[in-house]
Amino acid sequence: MTNPAEAFTPGPAGADAYRHFLDAADRLVRPLIALMEEGQSSLPIAGRESNHGDAADRLEAFARPLLLLSLWLRGRRVLGLADDTDAFVIRWAHEAMKRGSTRSDPAYWGTLTNYHQHAVEFAIFTMALDVAREELWDGLDDGTRDSVLRFIAQIRGHGGHRNNHLFFDVFALEFLMANGAAEPGDDVAVSHHLDELECMHRKEGWFIDGANETYDHYNAYAFHVYGLWWAHKQGRRDPERAERWIKLATEFLPSYADLYASTGEPVPLGRSLTYRFNGVGVFPMAAANGIDVGPYGAARRICRACIDFFSRFPVEQSQGCLSLGWINPFERLAENYSCAGSPYWAAKGLLMLALDPTHAFFTEAERPMPSESDGERHVKAPGWAIVRRKGDSMVVNAGGGSSMSILQRFGPFKWGKLVYRTSVAGLMAAGPEGDPCDCGLVAKLEGTERFVGRHNPIPIAVESDRIVCQYQLGIPYEEMNASVRTHLWWRGDWFIALHLGVSYQPTVFRAGAFALADPTSASQEREIATAANDRWRTETKALLGFNVTGVSEATGRQHLYSDKHALPYVESGVVDGRFALAHAWSLGPTGVPSVLEADRIAGGTLEIRIDGSPIALTAEPWDA
Repeated sequence: MTNPAEAFTPGPAGADAYRHFLDAADRLVRPLIALMEEGQSSLPIAGRESNHGDAADRLEAFARPLLLLSLWLRGRRVLGLADDTDAFVIRWAHEAMKRGSTRSDPAYWGTLTNYHQHAVEFAIFTMALDVAREELWDGLDDGTRDSVLRFIAQIRGHGGHRNNHLFFDVFALEFLMANGAAEPGDDVAVSHHLDELECMHRKEGWFIDGANETYDHYNAYAFHVYGLWWAHKQGRRDPERAERWIKLATEFLPSYADLYASTGEPVPLGRSLTYRFNGVGVFPMAAANGIDVGPYGAARRICRACIDFFSRFPVEQSQGCLSLGWINPFERLAENYSCAGSPYWAAKGLLMLALDPTHAFFTEAERPMPSESDGERHVKAPGWAIVRRKGDSMVVNAGGGSSMSILQRFGPFKWGKLVYRTSVAGLMAAGPEGDPCDCGLVAKLEGTERFVGRHNPIPIAVESDRIVCQYQLGIPYEEMNASVRTHLWWRGDWFIALHLGVSYQPTVFRAGAFALADPTSASQEREIATAANDRWRTETKALLGFNVTGVSEATGRQHLYSDKHALPYVESGVVDGRFALAHAWSLGPTGVPSVLEADRIAGGTLEIRIDGSPIALTAEPWDA
């Protein structure tokens, strides 16, 4: 396979680059304009409801599209493209704000309460009003401006989730202060919330997402997009704090840029994947603050590639609006807090339209992005090895923590697998069967057919071609505890895992290879199971302690890419007490199989051959 850097072709620069992003926004905006009618305070986007109620869903289906509309309006004004359609959109938005913010109106957006979803939309609402202030705010009549300010003022003193949500209060209060609606204590509250957010920083610019206890793309599109927006817009009130946020983003961006494949696909790890390309918004916000990490030409290439990646797939629902899903509609991918309007948080991925076309972000020549050359980076806070190979990006995950609330609401498998990778993606939970086993180890809950995965791994070592982590397999209020220490190596197309531990009740373990979408073949033998599709072949091989192989196939959609998948796996017999389990799995091009042979397991060494080349893998003694 040719390394993408060897065939590097730069994309557009300057005004042409700006226009490329504006055209992407235009394609997303047109279906929304078709839904605009008089008397609305929201857009009637078809799709499921969230668990937050009708009022919150209506506000979400206004505020999130409004950021997209604001960037589109500003971009068209900057390039001299505004016409009657722009005027229509502005009139519609003004009427929607008037009705939605008026408590006596039947289209009122509703009252904010503690811990309610309403607060989430306040940040993106105020961002939109700032981006296209000339169109959306300055042109409002005084009565509607006052009504909107009263609506936003509900945030004052709000009890919110102790995670990235604290930024919603910050943005709303800053908007009130900037528009003559301040009250005593607002500036102190902003500082309090920012102090709390800064306490969530761990290392190298990476934040733990508060009470969620997770690391994923929220680091980019929440912590750093919001932190850099604040530094750019309000940082002059507290220059020292603004510099801290700029410094943290400078530390963060190199490792985050590694999470994008040369195709533009992000590593599909964590929650809210239905927001798709919104993570790239951190790059133009860094540029707005003068951070030239990448440099600009490489950062712009990531943004362009990511947005273009999703534009190549049928991501629209029946009205032509963004669907809940990844590369196509897949509602089960979305968490219970998501409704039909939720995917428009992707608008943050187009924040480069808030820059001027003359900014160096656009004028610098496009340069290769990190994944267009092979490499490996270790990120301490989440316990990741980020591996770039042949244009793909992969997270080998020694950490991947999650909280009790994550376990109950979202599923820890979104953070707990051993490997996440572009161009393959993976499985969601099927339902009551429990956590999927692709690229991970799961344990069967005794007396059931439910498998449970890992929740709060502790990174013991993150090294070149090897990680070690410690965790338990089990869930609250069930008599289940399997304490595990996993060593994982990667060599060529192969991953080799050793799991040592103690099961405190009779337990069956299962470990999977990659789950391949749209399989063309699958097979199993005594120690080996394989599956293939048009691009990839994956194989799993039992080495120690596993005595069953199999291939699970879709009975209902689980895969991010498709309704159909095949997943080779190995399974143990019943284990009670100390155990040592070892297996290997591979991923390589279809038609080019790589062969792993186990020569000898003795003490703390596994001697193997990969395509005939001998390799010795050394750990602690492999004794059960």
